[in-house]
Amino acid sequence: MPRIDRSSLLSLSAAVGATMLVSACGSDAEPDSAEVPADSPTSADSSASGDDTADSTDQEASTGGGIDGLESAALPGGIESAAPGTAYIEIEGERLEFPGLECSFTDEEDAEAVNFTVEADTQHGLTELWVSRAIGWNVGFDYEEELVQVSLLDGEFAEISMAQNSGDEDGGTDWHRGDGPDPLLAVVGSEVMATGTLEGHAGSDNPEAGQFVMAAHCG
Repeated sequence: MPRIDRSSLLSLSAAVGATMLVSACGSDAEPDSAEVPADSPTSADSSASGDDTADSTDQEASTGGGIDGLESAALPGGIESAAPGTAYIEIEGERLEFPGLECSFTDEEDAEAVNFTVEADTQHGLTELWVSRAIGWNVGFDYEEELVQVSLLDGEFAEISMAQNSGDEDGGTDWHRGDGPDPLLAVVGSEVMATGTLEGHAGSDNPEAGQFVMAAHCG
């Protein structure tokens, strides 16, 4: 039986992210240099307006997408934790189990990431679960990248489904496949969780797609 070239699978997913590079630019406006007397009504109005603008800016910043680092403040509620050294994913209520989990963590000044690829024999034959969250310019193609991918490997061609996005430093997020919350992956310590929607990759005739819940325990 022909085997799947795993490196081509990795290149395929990476290429999807590479085509959606996001850039941000801005400009600084020169302030009005005219002096206004301290007791002038115009001065008071201007000061109040400035406070309102600052409050509005702070609110926009606090409600922007994404998070500033790899770890979330808490794991999402209502999701069963995986046992240490295992992962599972439920797709439309069907649960696939993956023992023998090993995770790779990156913790550098300008790069934080968690990544794992694990295989198991499931009711669909040999199945691969690939999960990754990376943030910082020293990892990936974009400032922030997330992926949950399920590949069925027993057929002549791999049947692939995924939820994949990339984001910029300002919190903007582009979805390449599937959908989910922002951030897609919640990471707290050695636990990783995600919920969302897997979408079949182009060329996959019968992928495991739909609503999913995923949990992994790297401990």
